[in-house]
Amino acid sequence: MKMILSENELEINNVTNLKEFNEQKFILTIDTTLYEIKGDGLELKEVYNNNTSLKISGNIYSIEKKDHKENAEKKSFLKRLFS
Repeated sequence: MKMILSENELEINNVTNLKEFNEQKFILTIDTTLYEIKGDGLELKEVYNNNTSLKISGNIYSIEKKDHKENAEKKSFLKRLFS
């Protein structure tokens, strides 16, 4: 994974899934890890390298790595529900 932040623009490589995005947040998976990017006036500027790299522009306030444990608990609940 590679993230480069410069002058209100964030470039991210190894994106495997873009789950949600709007002007305040982007939720995406990089490799196998879920990240939430928060800010103001966020905009998807470019998607390239077969949709695995992207550029986000705007005022970026935080980049948060989401807890794998939280995701595992949700999956295990669904797995138990359908077992």
